[in-house]
Amino acid sequence: MIPEVRALVGRDAHAASSTMACPMASSRQFWNRIQSVGVSKPAPPDAVRGGMGDRPVLALLCASRAHQRATTSGPAEEDTENVTTETPSSEPRRSRRPSMRIVAERAGVAVSSVSRVLSGHEDVSSVMRNRVLDAVAAIGYERDLLAQSLRTGATYSVGFVAIDVANPVIALNAAGAESLFRDAGYGLLISSSGGDPDLDLHYLRHFEQRRVDGMILSLAHENNPDTLALLRQLSTPLALIDRTLPREIPASAVLHDHATGIDAAVADLAGRGHTRFALVNGAPHVRPSKERARALRRAVRAAGGEPVTVKARAYSAEHGYTTTMSFLAARPRPTVLFVGGNQILAGALRALAEEGVRIPEDMEVVTFDKVALSDFLRPPLGFVTRDPRGAGRLAAELLLEQFDGAEPRTVTVPTAYEPAPR
Repeated sequence: MIPEVRALVGRDAHAASSTMACPMASSRQFWNRIQSVGVSKPAPPDAVRGGMGDRPVLALLCASRAHQRATTSGPAEEDTENVTTETPSSEPRRSRRPSMRIVAERAGVAVSSVSRVLSGHEDVSSVMRNRVLDAVAAIGYERDLLAQSLRTGATYSVGFVAIDVANPVIALNAAGAESLFRDAGYGLLISSSGGDPDLDLHYLRHFEQRRVDGMILSLAHENNPDTLALLRQLSTPLALIDRTLPREIPASAVLHDHATGIDAAVADLAGRGHTRFALVNGAPHVRPSKERARALRRAVRAAGGEPVTVKARAYSAEHGYTTTMSFLAARPRPTVLFVGGNQILAGALRALAEEGVRIPEDMEVVTFDKVALSDFLRPPLGFVTRDPRGAGRLAAELLLEQFDGAEPRTVTVPTAYEPAPR
């Protein structure tokens, strides 16, 4: 390097590094100074791919810059030409969420008055309440649930351990519960075990760790020892939807009286001369399946029919198909088929169609739970119905009662029979 350039680099390396991006610099001011000592500006990078050209000068400039930065401020950082960097402010960042103090200032009242209004305290005048609520609306204030939880110990959340949210009945349970919880200021967290008792246990632990205020349970297995052991340890308020637990586990419950709908169905079908009944039942370890099998056997026996054939397995179309095929292969085969749920029904109808069975000429079909498109099924079916949305809302009501200090209680609701149109 010529002495003049060496001197320039030594004198102005720091200034050059703040205005020039390495390795191919383009700062007009810097190169004007270089040219003033008789060195021509090198070709741009794209023009010197084949040889070094004036790049040794640039290499030395960059090396000088890197050396100086390494010895003064540690590892080199990449610079971007003509970019202005703001110096971080030493002031702490303030939350953009309007605070209760700002509401109080806006309303011209004390913070404690805002707190009483927002918590629904009775000892608040209508004038005070209106002033606070107007301020809340004006600034867009929202409660900080995390802070409120730290003060009160309540999370304003409820967990729902559901057997399968893909089942329209369970979805309606959740919709009914959520509507009431929403009005009461609670959020509903929903899980789905897919019929797996191990996932029941997993979600029970998960919701307990989240410190939910209560749980609604529609378990995949009522008698799983691990699930029962955990429930015995919990102090969280519980509400069951068509499930039962041992007496030592306190829980409210909404129970369906499956016998009322089944008794009416059997009376109608036995009156038409049917004596051979079969049931494609759902999961054997939950109350609906157990109650349906018990009620159907009792009603058919009382009507003078033959012993009922019941096969229980998962709530699935596969079970509906394979079990219905086995019933059709029996001799004599049943003339009335009860189907234990809409998920099972899809498989049962496929089996009947494949075997050319006519409904109702060759076999009557009665299914449990009527869903949105049930009225459009052809040929039409008979239904044993219940109100799943109402059951979910009632379970939420029972849980809210426990939040207010009431003891758990059980409510039994009826089912009904809708015969197939003739």
